[in-house]
Amino acid sequence: MRSARLANLKRFSLRTLFVLMTTCCVGIGLWSAYVNPYRLQAQSLAEVRRLNGNFTTSPAKAVGVHRWLVTTLVGEDAFAHVTTVDLAGKKVDDNVLQSLAGLIYLRELRLDYTAVTDNGILALRSMKRLRQLSLRYTSLSDPVVPQFAAFPKLETLLLTGTKISDAALADLAKLGGLSQLFIRWTNITNPGAEKLSATLPNCAIYHHALNDG
Repeated sequence: MRSARLANLKRFSLRTLFVLMTTCCVGIGLWSAYVNPYRLQAQSLAEVRRLNGNFTTSPAKAVGVHRWLVTTLVGEDAFAHVTTVDLAGKKVDDNVLQSLAGLIYLRELRLDYTAVTDNGILALRSMKRLRQLSLRYTSLSDPVVPQFAAFPKLETLLLTGTKISDAALADLAKLGGLSQLFIRWTNITNPGAEKLSATLPNCAIYHHALNDG
């Protein structure tokens, strides 16, 4: 009898452990899929606010349990998508870019006249919905260009006043989804811009060589 009780207790314990493990896995899955993206976005938005940047949001479409989870665990205003952020002229460097990685719903980002570098752009790879990226008058150079392939929906890229040159033409030519490319006052030559226009016939390329005055 005692051995039967021990066997039943063992089976009960294993069953209870299995239920607990399953519940934990479901909870972790719900957190990762439904809550954590909004938590990370809220942290990144706090950094935008700290820098006095401008931003816009749009309502998130999901409702019901999803909304309840986010508003309860993150905050009443957290259930929204940050779609545009303007930090032009703000004190943004590569460390700040790391803190913006939670803006995964972003469609437009302006970083003109900031201290970002080629390496810092890697921090933006989570922004898969990005359609417009403005990096005018930054120190970016040729090595940064291959990183723009991380943005599959990118349509408008502004690189006016950067240090990119004809050495970046092959990588720029791979950005077939672009509809507008601004490369005014860079080190790209007139022949280089003409070659790029021929390679990207569906992209309006705005160019003005530095040596044209």
